Amino acid sequence: MSNAEQAVAESQVVDEVSKKKFKIDIKNILILLLDYIAINVAYVVSLMSVTNVSIELLDIEYLTFIIRVTPFYAVFTIAVYYIFRLYIPDYKKISVREMRRLLISNFLTTMVYVLIMFIIHGGFPSTFFLIGGMLQYFFTSGIRFLYRLVHVSEDKKYE
Repeated sequence: MSNAEQAVAESQVVDEVSKKKFKIDIKNILILLLDYIAINVAYVVSLMSVTNVSIELLDIEYLTFIIRVTPFYAVFTIAVYYIFRLYIPDYKKISVREMRRLLISNFLTTMVYVLIMFIIHGGFPSTFFLIGGMLQYFFTSGIRFLYRLVHVSEDKKYE
């Protein structure tokens, strides 16, 4: 094989690998959007649980601060999930390894959230972060297992 033929073959392999790696998949976009919603809801529910589950009793300062900061945190968290390869092509085969990566990435992003909130605001109760981080993990892992449950049961119907 000549150098020209080898270069063409290598470029074809690189093109195929790049197509597979950066393929936009509707399932991943849906899970990404559900993750974004779940992360935001986790911290609002956490604030509600810390303040006796009453909208009237919520401190407006806390709520407005969370509504301003948490969407940016959710985007950061999704980027970390992507780095940890949590947006996989086939959620039917999600395993303990993915759940471990999800747990580690949630821990890291929650610690970043704690640091940001203490640096910027400083007055949040520690239970807010504990409950929020746990809810974030439960919601985001629940999304993945629910997807798996729905699609595995659909596959069994058609067997």
